[in-house]
Amino acid sequence: MIPRHRISTLMILGSYLFAVLLAIVPLPDWGQAFRPEWLALVLIFWTVSSADRVGVVGAWWLGLGMDVIYGSLLGQYALGYAFIAFIALKIHQRFRFYLLWQQSVFIFFLLLAFKTIIIVIRGMAGFDSSGAAAFWFPLVSSMLAWPLVYMVMVNITNKPR
Repeated sequence: MIPRHRISTLMILGSYLFAVLLAIVPLPDWGQAFRPEWLALVLIFWTVSSADRVGVVGAWWLGLGMDVIYGSLLGQYALGYAFIAFIALKIHQRFRFYLLWQQSVFIFFLLLAFKTIIIVIRGMAGFDSSGAAAFWFPLVSSMLAWPLVYMVMVNITNKPR
């Protein structure tokens, strides 16, 4: 997808940091439900475009960081992001050939599994789920945000130095 020599570790870490900032920036109450899963989208992009440098272990550490930032059960986001990275690694060669709208549909189903993992873990720990809107709206907004994330990331990584 992207030539290896153009991708630096600093670029990958910087995009993760920017995605984390987008994930924690305060929004009005009505906007919270529509927040895309920014870090998951960036993780999918890097796992698909640079599978030899980004993987399950890195996704696990990102998830642990998000668990700490959100103050959630330790390991729920780690398991979810590791699952995302695992599936993205398994299909990364085919994913590159999908059209952008097909990628968005795949993202929807991948994030559906991610959110289901989070809800199951929270349910097993005895926490209440926050409702249907908090479950479905981020999936749809992430699916709609994927083309934007993809285009921005491709343009950033293809800039001449």
